[in-house]
Amino acid sequence: MLELVAMRGAPGSGKTFIAKRMAKEHSMVRVSRDDLRMALFNKEFGVNEKLISDVHVAAIRAALRHGYSVVVDNVHAKIGHFYALQGIAREFKASFRVVEMNTSLELCLERNLERERYVPEHVIISMWNRIQESPLHEEWT
Repeated sequence: MLELVAMRGAPGSGKTFIAKRMAKEHSMVRVSRDDLRMALFNKEFGVNEKLISDVHVAAIRAALRHGYSVVVDNVHAKIGHFYALQGIAREFKASFRVVEMNTSLELCLERNLERERYVPEHVIISMWNRIQESPLHEEWT
């Protein structure tokens, strides 16, 4: 059965590590907004986010259409993102679930210092707080 899995967590929480492992172990397609920014614009910030969103959704749909399960490797700080993904999953009769990375803020900040792609501390704190303030629906976990 097709599956659409959405990762959720602040930068440094381990989303990409887990998403890459899931993709490899389960022959899934991994779709990442960060990767799309680099592929299309060769930079991480200050790009046309509407275009990134359009390509992101098109990649998810194309993978599902061709019979591949998908892991979406994004922060997903806003609950609204999950409604859209759930709709896409329904469109392709795929199951939908969210993997939430319950990583402490301190560990996210510590890991960020060791990352190749450093994220400003205030951004991590803001995203981590938004995630804490918007719990997931039980049906998604």
